Amino acid sequence: EQTVPEGSSSKKMIFFVALCAAVSRTSALSALSSNAKGVARAFREVCVSNPSGKPLGVSLVEFVSSCVDVLSAGYEVDLVELEMEADDDDDDEIPLTTTEREARRRWLCTVQYTLAALNRKRPPLTDVGDLELLAFVVSIVEGQLSSRKGVQLDRAIRKWFDEDHHTRRPAPCNVVPLSQIVLLTMRSHFANAADDAYPGATG
Repeated sequence: EQTVPEGSSSKKMIFFVALCAAVSRTSALSALSSNAKGVARAFREVCVSNPSGKPLGVSLVEFVSSCVDVLSAGYEVDLVELEMEADDDDDDEIPLTTTEREARRRWLCTVQYTLAALNRKRPPLTDVGDLELLAFVVSIVEGQLSSRKGVQLDRAIRKWFDEDHHTRRPAPCNVVPLSQIVLLTMRSHFANAADDAYPGATG
């Protein structure tokens, strides 16, 4: 009768656990890369280039949706930024300006702070600007939660969701009010509304 060498089972178990951990890390990195690409692509469609010609509102919703997915998975803003910056150097893409890079981070932080406010958590803050943005986000979230009218988008932003709207060229990043990113994040958080181009917007 064949016998199993002492310690063989333990080594196999250790190998199996290590293999599962490696597969899990690979899967997590793949998810991070995929979601970061979604964030970067949607931002470019809104503010840099829009080759598909889709309404800017659709791209803005996709930006928020991708941010919510990657942040809800536990990834920090800095890590997502590093992943996006690795793709920014792609020769096929129009280089982002310093202003656009800063705006993209600010938009991403806005989504993070909105989710934190909704979950009653304090996000990591690195400078005074972050504290000011957090206070701004919290004021909007609390105002919306206390309102009986539901989450409402600004009239100018609502035009971006119109399929017949002719102006689909990218908009300067400073044209997009951060308040609208807060509102879209709230909609995504509460009702998975980011799957729709214009999820039940009211006047």
